Amino acid sequence: MTPLFESAAKRDAWIEANAEYFTAIRGIGFTRTRLEATTKAEALSYAARFGDGQTMIYAVAPDGASAHICNH
Repeated sequence: MTPLFESAAKRDAWIEANAEYFTAIRGIGFTRTRLEATTKAEALSYAARFGDGQTMIYAVAPDGASAHICNH
């Protein structure tokens, strides 16, 4: 279970360090796409194919807690 933290930044850093997987999400509504990646590098590589900074990268902890890492 994700522990409690004194700041969102510390929580997000913990989730990123302990991530079970990463997601790369693009679009809105019916055009939304989602890639599940085993590594952050894999998610960033997928996002780089578009080169528009519109792909949201999230880390997902084993208990399902998630943290937005960056837009790439």
